[in-house]
Amino acid sequence: MPIKEDNHGRPGPPKKKNFELSPEEKAELFAKMQAGAQAGNVDDIRELGHAYQTGELGVRDYDKAFELIKKATDMGDDKAMVLLAPLYILGQGVEKDIEEAFALFEKAYNMGNMKAGRYLGTHYELGIGTAVNYKRAAELYEESMNRGDITAACQLGSLYERGLGVPQDYDRAEELYARSAERGDVIASAGWSCIGNLYETRTDGRADYGKAKEWYQKAADVGNPDGLSGLLRMGHYNPHPWIAGHNFSLSILCLVSDLHADPVYERANHLALVQEQLVQEALACKGTPAFEDCLKKSADLGYAKAQAILGEFYVSEGRTAEGEELKGKAREQGYII
Repeated sequence: MPIKEDNHGRPGPPKKKNFELSPEEKAELFAKMQAGAQAGNVDDIRELGHAYQTGELGVRDYDKAFELIKKATDMGDDKAMVLLAPLYILGQGVEKDIEEAFALFEKAYNMGNMKAGRYLGTHYELGIGTAVNYKRAAELYEESMNRGDITAACQLGSLYERGLGVPQDYDRAEELYARSAERGDVIASAGWSCIGNLYETRTDGRADYGKAKEWYQKAADVGNPDGLSGLLRMGHYNPHPWIAGHNFSLSILCLVSDLHADPVYERANHLALVQEQLVQEALACKGTPAFEDCLKKSADLGYAKAQAILGEFYVSEGRTAEGEELKGKAREQGYII
């Protein structure tokens, strides 16, 4: 079957993500999408729906998102199918229907969509809308990886690391994690943090904390939160002397009212450290007021992981609108719980 190309890997400078655009650029793009959608262009119909889905152009409306993405899906667009499925999973603009989401991923996969096999594999791995089937998950991850999806390589590596659906093979897992990280950006760097975790936790007598630190550091250097978390857990993060000199405890960090005020936090790696420290403090204080306070400080600093966790907490507390807004912000940065 033909393999549908994605937007990654095209030559020339990287295109700005929608959330990186200025307000003027967002308004201009939104108007172009609206005009294209009214003219019946399937790409504009889909992307306008996606803009409503994420809110990244300034307006979030799940009802409009569902209407437009469903329209593009009915026109046979496989990328729209991949966007429509999460709306069914989350019940956004439509009643929750896991089976329909599964069917959409399956249809997009059969049409050659690059990412659909990975999403379908996740359903089989976790038993969402179908019985758990690790072997089928591995097959789908491998197919999606061969179509060019780097995240599928990482997820396949995880199955090899744990011996689920495939023979346990730490070397093969490392090879797949490294393959997934070849692009070298913050999304791809998940592979590096996975290699770090592999060396930290493997049980074949070849655990190597030095190598774990190296791979966690490589991931952390491009802003990967799991890399930072690994370094913090192992006690290997070497912060800026200004931070070390003040001997901050995590509790004191929670009381800092404006972390952007000091120039040291303008450096992304140190801001990321504080963001992750606040999350770790929150998790350690679960069940106390500090849990929400720390998460909110980190979320206000733009940390997707904190936004997602706090969003889930708000939804569980009945504060659905606040929770969904935060989860939407996290999704804009590619973070989904």
